[in-house]
Amino acid sequence: MCEGIADELDGVQFKDKRLADRSKRLIIALSQNPEARINASCDGWSDTQAAYRFFKNTSVTSEAILQSHREVTQRRVSTESVVLFVQDTTELDYSDHPQRDAKEIVLVSPRFFAPSGDDGYSH
Repeated sequence: MCEGIADELDGVQFKDKRLADRSKRLIIALSQNPEARINASCDGWSDTQAAYRFFKNTSVTSEAILQSHREVTQRRVSTESVVLFVQDTTELDYSDHPQRDAKEIVLVSPRFFAPSGDDGYSH
């Protein structure tokens, strides 16, 4: 589960209380397995249909859903002296890479990930 996502989006506001309730249930269901399709995340066919109706509703916008996330993020970062917003758009595609046996896997030394000088090696 994406820890905290339900709390992060708990303040989502819709004029219709039913939409607000549905959004909370969907957020929890979808965060359990973010890679899964909607029908796999929902509890049965009626929940799946309700999810699609929710997303199809003209009152449901990404702005409305993300507003709560923005507010929580702003509150959280306002208490920190330094905040890094790191975005990783790296994609790795090994589909054309030859398959290897487990004994051929090359391990990367942890020293490459240590801050300069903290690993006992001179740089």
